[in-house]
Amino acid sequence: MRFYVNDNNALLNGAWTNWSNLQSKYPPLDIIENKDSYSVEIELPGFKLEDIKIKLEKHVLRVSSGYEKCNTDGKRYIIRERVCKEFERTLSIGSDIDEDNVKATFKDGVLMILLPKKDEIIPKEINVAINS
Repeated sequence: MRFYVNDNNALLNGAWTNWSNLQSKYPPLDIIENKDSYSVEIELPGFKLEDIKIKLEKHVLRVSSGYEKCNTDGKRYIIRERVCKEFERTLSIGSDIDEDNVKATFKDGVLMILLPKKDEIIPKEINVAINS
């Protein structure tokens, strides 16, 4: 299984030339493979559940926020490191995902999306009997 992360042409727009540019534009994510599933964990501090949209269509997982979550309220920032932008992250996923059973949870500012593997993809051990 390969995941392809497409962040609105981040490579073409030069976002990869400076890690801080990418980090400020897109929330960081981890993809973890387990025996029977993959999990995608995305850090979203300061977001509320209603700010986040998740869509899975034609082997593309799209996580976005169409919400500008920060309002300056007339504040004059001396240092501003926290990102307050809407975002969209897309992951192209393979056909080995059981798309009907994808689940998502959101806790402590971390969105976790569980992508279970199809049963026929999960490796199975075969016991070999010894003939005597």
